[in-house]
Amino acid sequence: MRELHPFPPREEGKSPAATAHERPPKNQNTGGVTVDRIKNDSPILYFGLNQGAKSEARALRGSDPSASDVTAITNEREAPGGKDAVHPQAVLAPDRLAALGLPQPLIDSLTSSAFDTFITDELFALVRVLWAAESGERSIERFVLSGHSDGHDLWGDANGKISIVSLLRVISYFPKAAAGVRHLFVGACNNGWRAELKLYQGVFPSLASFWGYAGSSPGAKVGGAAHLARWRTGTEPGQAGLSSSIFAGTRDGEYVALWTPESDYVPASAAAEGMEAMQLFMSPWVTVLSDAYLGKATSPKQLLDLQGIVHASLDKGATGNVDDDLIAKLQGWRDQILRIRFWPQMIATFASAYHDALAAGYAELSRRLASAPTKPRPGVPDFAKMDRQTFLIAEASFETLLGDAQYADSPELTATFKLMRGAAMLDPTILLTEWA
Repeated sequence: MRELHPFPPREEGKSPAATAHERPPKNQNTGGVTVDRIKNDSPILYFGLNQGAKSEARALRGSDPSASDVTAITNEREAPGGKDAVHPQAVLAPDRLAALGLPQPLIDSLTSSAFDTFITDELFALVRVLWAAESGERSIERFVLSGHSDGHDLWGDANGKISIVSLLRVISYFPKAAAGVRHLFVGACNNGWRAELKLYQGVFPSLASFWGYAGSSPGAKVGGAAHLARWRTGTEPGQAGLSSSIFAGTRDGEYVALWTPESDYVPASAAAEGMEAMQLFMSPWVTVLSDAYLGKATSPKQLLDLQGIVHASLDKGATGNVDDDLIAKLQGWRDQILRIRFWPQMIATFASAYHDALAAGYAELSRRLASAPTKPRPGVPDFAKMDRQTFLIAEASFETLLGDAQYADSPELTATFKLMRGAAMLDPTILLTEWA
């Protein structure tokens, strides 16, 4: 069963930051991340990983581009060796944390976990702001998390990835800062289900409202910024609050899920009701996924609807008595649908990330087949432009030729076989989630 509350109950006076007395120095270097307009009285914190992060931050500021009530942590894009990859390390550097004035118990907690090497700069910037709030230098009344997501991880375009649970665990190390958050906006796909809401409530105990997405979340330039602007208006002091009328008629408004103590959980989408796992696995949706897996023509709307149903069914499983094997199967469907929906990005990144290994494998295959004049000597196909069906044909052809190459003793052929088979089977360890 899925664990809904991975954060142990906090004993009074036992938080890692409880012994803190020093305040953090201002204007610390945060590497390639932009920490825009840190103000001690800023009640809104925006943490965005996508390329459209700065557009969303502008939408939060509204008509006043110099608004001082928004602190925006953004990083438009980074890649290995790129200008933003200033601190490509898998852990938060203890010396940088110490320079902020953090006490040793808190540093030990923050450095006890490894992260994606291209997320630690954003995390350091977030820790800096959270520490200021924990120390009483500022408050965070409204909090925005924005990025791509499959409901499990949060990531950005050519940027780092972090699991939602890991991100919330980092935030939970700053209990005073988290307790000050009254309104939470999670601009990421599939982060508005009941199970996710319970995770967020476990870290932000004073929430008065939650805005998430039980399905697709719009990008910054195609609705996301507009949603943020409306959320800000609806959460201003003296306003009527959040209701479905705020996002009525907007792009992807049908996927917005709201929670307030008064209205409880309100999913906008009918698909949010989901299906029982066994019912789903015996439904016509099996054929839809099978056809899409094989590269047959499937409407994008069908895949999006199926993705929503799978997430809703996972949500039911997380809050009910569902067999772990069925949960695992639902998670497998979830992972496959993500990779099929975003196949063009997936295969293009596959071709780039594994270029050298694929080239070495095909070169070795050609060399070994040279003694068989009746066999073709293939070069490396242009995988980056292949649709799903074409790739499956290429993968099958590669495996057929491998049978004549006696590849078991070849590291190059073995590696290429694993890559090709993994991509064909939509293996998440080969086609990485953050490539979507």
